[in-house]
Amino acid sequence: MHKHADIREGLRTFYVRSQRMLDRFGAPYGLSAARMILMSYIAEHDGVRSADIIKTFGLAPRTVTEAIDAMEADGHVVRGADLSDRRAKVLSLTSAGRKLLDSVEPVRERLRDQLLGALSPKEQAQFADLLNKLNARLDLIEMDAEVSRTI
Repeated sequence: MHKHADIREGLRTFYVRSQRMLDRFGAPYGLSAARMILMSYIAEHDGVRSADIIKTFGLAPRTVTEAIDAMEADGHVVRGADLSDRRAKVLSLTSAGRKLLDSVEPVRERLRDQLLGALSPKEQAQFADLLNKLNARLDLIEMDAEVSRTI
């Protein structure tokens, strides 16, 4: 059985190294790993609010605002009116942002395929199941913590 420190260190190392690798592969396109992830999320959730990004990724509001400001200044993201709340803005990729994201997608796919190629199809399915199980446990822990705060 692995020690908890081994698991913690393995997760940390995997996360840091995978983000560095994405940074390196995205650099020729002018994209960091963080920007690729945010742009992909906005592309998948067209019309998303900044508040939703903050909640989903657990980022500080200022961090998200600065990232969106930069992507908007680069012409990759546009803020639009939220029809359900006049005070809020929703985010969408511009055609230039979508084109950039589409151009880097083969690079991301290649990295994903190379990385997951270390696992057999059965191991990939097991890995996905384990991640889903751990995320479900995090949901329960989070709900318990919220209930405890209200008591």
